Amino acid sequence: MLLMIKTLLFQTGTMAAPTELTVSKRRPFWLRPQLIVPALLLVFWYAGNFILGFILHLIHIVIELGEMGVEHLLEALLHVEGHTAQMFTAWTGLFVFIAFAKFLQILIRRYFIARFRTWHFFNLWFRGLFRQYWDTLVISLLVWLLSVFYF
Repeated sequence: MLLMIKTLLFQTGTMAAPTELTVSKRRPFWLRPQLIVPALLLVFWYAGNFILGFILHLIHIVIELGEMGVEHLLEALLHVEGHTAQMFTAWTGLFVFIAFAKFLQILIRRYFIARFRTWHFFNLWFRGLFRQYWDTLVISLLVWLLSVFYF
């Protein structure tokens, strides 16, 4: 509709050439970080124990299902007893966990090495951020210390 009006105005000479309709790149108000971050912080502040427990429970269920599948696969393919399949699955899980931990260690080390190379820029950014929000940071720290020692 808007493009038709622009085309009509262009044909009459009262407007410049019609352009394509541009889609607004603004996010909806409920997807802005200014609202999402405080909302998530409030959720984790008041329901953090429940959410963390729920997430860990889901992870545990997924791992148990994987172990059960591997055990049944070993029993069916290699024709071993249940206890032997459980032991093999446990040792395999340990080695997978160690490999995953080493992979995470390498990723974290690379991340911090990359950030350390830009330490000067980070330091300047952090100082500017602290100067801008020092009063909010100090009040937040005082409220946190009061809640730790009072409650």
